[in-house]
Amino acid sequence: MALDLLRLLSTHGNSKTITTAIRTLSRAFHEDPLMHWLRCNNSNREFWLWLQLGLLMGRVYCTTNDIHAWMSQFPPESGNSEKTGYIPTRFLDAPGGIAILYPYLDPDPIPLPMIGRLLKLRLKVFIKDSLATRSSTRKRRNEMFHRAQENSYRLVQKRLRPGQKLWYLQTLAVDPSLQGRGVGKRIMQAIFQLIGHQPLILECSREANVGFYQSLGFEVIDTITLADAASKREECVTFWTMARFT
Repeated sequence: MALDLLRLLSTHGNSKTITTAIRTLSRAFHEDPLMHWLRCNNSNREFWLWLQLGLLMGRVYCTTNDIHAWMSQFPPESGNSEKTGYIPTRFLDAPGGIAILYPYLDPDPIPLPMIGRLLKLRLKVFIKDSLATRSSTRKRRNEMFHRAQENSYRLVQKRLRPGQKLWYLQTLAVDPSLQGRGVGKRIMQAIFQLIGHQPLILECSREANVGFYQSLGFEVIDTITLADAASKREECVTFWTMARFT
């Protein structure tokens, strides 16, 4: 059952719960190429603020088991320090996985208690970005990403049948200590149950993960390379828009 594995996180509730969720997100996306390209390798403090903002923008599900519980269920692999059972103590009570999900083009209304917090975080991120030396680069890259995203989604929408509801998986994060142990697959299977096997769309930022999603019934809709010609090094990033229709 989906609810045996995932629980809905109250993002305007216990601050400790939110902090532990952000720890999982920050570890999972520490070296994500798309994230780094969009944020221009910003500081840990700015990255932390950005993750907090992301938690307020959708339905956040986290695993009912924390990292320590998952590690006890699955034997550690040898030859890799991240997967031999070592993990800083402060991370042990963090959820093993996080999923941020919402209906595409039909987002949930923001609860009143969250509005003030959301505005405060947006202001902090805006100030940080405005003061950053690469703020114009970030803005330009985010605009490029959203344009490409919209073009890909149009391709998906053309294939929807009448009455189908499209869902967007903004984030699937599994703590590095648990990657390769089947945690991501279990989370995805729970998500399919939660949305009633309606169409689901996502962006995959690593080519190595494309096969994982294909094994779950996703297909590549578009392969997108964004090149920032205005930057000194003409930095670029590639990601894959993927969708599951059944």
